[in-house]
Amino acid sequence: MKLKTWMLAGVCGAALIGCGNYVLPERNAEDATRLAEEQPHPDAVEVLDELNSLIESENRRRQSDGDDTISQDQAIFAIISTVQADRASAAAAETNFFENILQGVDAGVEVPPQPPQALNAAARAVNIARANTDAANAAREAARAAELARLNAANRARQEQLTFRFADSLPVVAPGTEGPPNAIPGQCYAQIQQPARFEIVSEQILDQPATERLEVVPATYRTEMRPVVIEEAFTRIEVVPPTYETVVEEVVVEPERQVTITVPAQFRTVVEEVPVRPPFRSWEPSDRIFPVGTSLNGGTVLGSRVTPTGTVESLIQFPATFETVSRQELVSEETTRVETVAPITETRVVRKIKTPARTREVVVPAVVEMVETQIVVTQERVERIPVPPTFRTVERNTEAQPARLVWAPVICDVDQTAELITRVQQGLAERGLYAGRIDGVNGPRTQAGINQFQLEQLDLDSATLTIDAARRLGAIR
Repeated sequence: MKLKTWMLAGVCGAALIGCGNYVLPERNAEDATRLAEEQPHPDAVEVLDELNSLIESENRRRQSDGDDTISQDQAIFAIISTVQADRASAAAAETNFFENILQGVDAGVEVPPQPPQALNAAARAVNIARANTDAANAAREAARAAELARLNAANRARQEQLTFRFADSLPVVAPGTEGPPNAIPGQCYAQIQQPARFEIVSEQILDQPATERLEVVPATYRTEMRPVVIEEAFTRIEVVPPTYETVVEEVVVEPERQVTITVPAQFRTVVEEVPVRPPFRSWEPSDRIFPVGTSLNGGTVLGSRVTPTGTVESLIQFPATFETVSRQELVSEETTRVETVAPITETRVVRKIKTPARTREVVVPAVVEMVETQIVVTQERVERIPVPPTFRTVERNTEAQPARLVWAPVICDVDQTAELITRVQQGLAERGLYAGRIDGVNGPRTQAGINQFQLEQLDLDSATLTIDAARRLGAIR
């Protein structure tokens, strides 16, 4: 709430100029770019949330390391100072650019409170970095999709050229011999398009050849120690304190007594089922005729009828309803008992002198300090260290399998009953590939779901229902 108040004060001011003409940044990319360049609207909190999330993330890291956290004013001051020093780098930077800035902020340095304009400027800088990162990712995905589309188009064009060029040289199929090899009598088959399949192949390319680097190995030394007397030995008088012994005595503070304790009565809860409504029958409107014995609206269907107005009604047997009632029942009455409380004693400690105080002479030895002497063991030298070459990975799309026509066993037209199509629609709906009504009709939406399922699961681009697809959808066994 405080953040919104700052934004409102910085943007609208006293005259409330232009507060109703701003567009929230989530509308489209054009509005996001304009908000990154102009003064943001107070309600456009998405820009400020990015800045605050960076500050919170940095403070969590500092707390885990046991360091002091930074305030919002310190973070804003650091970001604005860096952006003003190098505007070009800040405009092209990504989000981690600002994370590195916050890591270098000293929590012990005091900064003055930042005005709302500084808060808006820091938020805009972070928003520009985020927009640049999203745009770069979108450009890479678009380039990948365009390359894949170009390869698919080239593959289809090459296949059409080959088909047209060698059409006259293909052998003539004699009548009655068309169809798949080893066909089963009575089984239906169809030629189905199997799309081309592409794979992304990674290649290693030399980025930087092998080189050498020079490293200076410093000289090594050996340390020798020589004793030196810093303070001569002397004798001092010490006082030995007296020693004491303790005597423990047990004293009765409160004698033994008897106490009467009341045991409260015990109850238990009894739960009973009380009938509220007896079973009854009622004609209820329905959208279709249900078989006898079907569960509907909490009851059992006994029959159906069509009224003169054309509506369908079902006679439903509703069961009796009950209500659960609980009550308290006495188990045992209140009683009393007498208990004996043990006496309370207190332990008293008395200190007595065991040995009196005395003095003794203590000889303090001399203080000797070892002086270090450094001797060169090996001289300084320069070593040549080989640097291995570095490589980078380049990905490219290659055609793993060209598009082709394959024979596949399919469900014959006479076998595509309403029950079969209903089970197919249920299988597609469970997988999120069909959102229409389960009506047993092989319509356009059902065929689109079959086509998508066979393309994803069987690598077949066709809406013709194959036996393998029907088996996987649970329509047949």
